[in-house]
Amino acid sequence: DGESFRIAFGLVCIYGAAALLRMGNWTQNDTFRAAGDATFGSGFGDLRVLPPLPTRGSPERPVGASAALAVFRTLEGLVIGFFAGFSNAASVLVGTEVGAGRPDTAYNRAWRLVYLCQFFIALVCALLIVLHRPILTLMGMDGESFRIAFGLVCIYGAAALLRMGNWTQNDTFRAAGDATFGTVLEIVFMWALLIPAVWLGGMVWRWPTLAVFACCYLDEPIRYALMQRHLFRGAWIRPVTPEGRAAMRGWTPGKGVSHGPDGAGND
Repeated sequence: DGESFRIAFGLVCIYGAAALLRMGNWTQNDTFRAAGDATFGSGFGDLRVLPPLPTRGSPERPVGASAALAVFRTLEGLVIGFFAGFSNAASVLVGTEVGAGRPDTAYNRAWRLVYLCQFFIALVCALLIVLHRPILTLMGMDGESFRIAFGLVCIYGAAALLRMGNWTQNDTFRAAGDATFGTVLEIVFMWALLIPAVWLGGMVWRWPTLAVFACCYLDEPIRYALMQRHLFRGAWIRPVTPEGRAAMRGWTPGKGVSHGPDGAGND
């Protein structure tokens, strides 16, 4: 209501005007990565800074909270720009094997690459936490804004391991032909859990900024468990090529039992 309504409406209008180019860039970047160029689009990073609205009645000063959130979004963009190349390269490696009719190789690569990507993102987040003081000071944070920014980095560092694991698994499922499982989970949890939790925490219960921010990641552990189960079941391998479909006859995840176009088993 009031000022928050005016700003929210303005953000919707600005995003509506920018979405045509933003989604065009997104599509082109995904196309480049699928064709083997995982660096060009990711190299620019996502440096757009959008300070979210301070929660109504939050005990922090709005300016300090907004400044901290703006700085965090910049750091998050750098992390995502670094990570996106790994995630998409992993999905290309898995999708290539699925299309070529080698489901065992695709299955084994998938879970290994998921954990490898999580390992790298854990290193990056740990580095951000260790070096938070010089980084945040260089970006002009002090006092209350420094405290909030450091809290945001810590929360994100803890959540990123699962968040980026979900991202990698979803990209892998899509590359292997399953474009619905991860996307449906994300949409369902966003509307059934995240949006109500953030709205209640910020607008009704008037929680502090850090508590409301933590609500943005409530779904990650649940989705990660569901996606891990889906990953190891192998139900996400749904090839569309003749070679891939032929190889799926009689295939069992992790058993090395599959049949190529000539009916021979593949290990």
